Amino acid sequence: MSKLSETRHTSQRGVAFIAGWEGFSPRPYNDGAHPLPGHATIGYGTLLHHGPVTLADKRRFPNGITRAQGRAMMAKELRKTERGVRGLLGYRVRRRMNQAQFDALVSFAYNVGLGALGSSTLLRLLKAGHPGLAAREFKKWDKAGGVRMAGLTRRREAERRMFIHGVYEGND
Repeated sequence: MSKLSETRHTSQRGVAFIAGWEGFSPRPYNDGAHPLPGHATIGYGTLLHHGPVTLADKRRFPNGITRAQGRAMMAKELRKTERGVRGLLGYRVRRRMNQAQFDALVSFAYNVGLGALGSSTLLRLLKAGHPGLAAREFKKWDKAGGVRMAGLTRRREAERRMFIHGVYEGND
């Protein structure tokens, strides 16, 4: 059993990619799902909880957070996302993947959630040994609240290029 496939983590380039696409907000905000209010989020896309920002969230972060605090929160969230992605992929699939492919999947799951990745055709095709077909599936995930979002379209294309070609193109 390869130690690398069991302990694989997002590369520094992958972390920078995700941070660039997520952007930084020092104060809690409602992420995503237009026209719905979205979910309470802070820093580099770290989910505080499902549902909109509450008064309690604003009281918890009265002066906001620093970029360093945002990076620490992101690192903690990334560890959970990486564990989830490794579990969803299984050992045989992880063993066949390169670092850029793993980073692309972690970026995708960090943004849409592990549940979405777990139920996706992208994952099903990848597990069936069809990475080329799986890569096409990134493009289908460019909507929030049923509305196509230009930023998500660009991010999914960047994740697809990373997955296929190992090209890390951020949104910075």
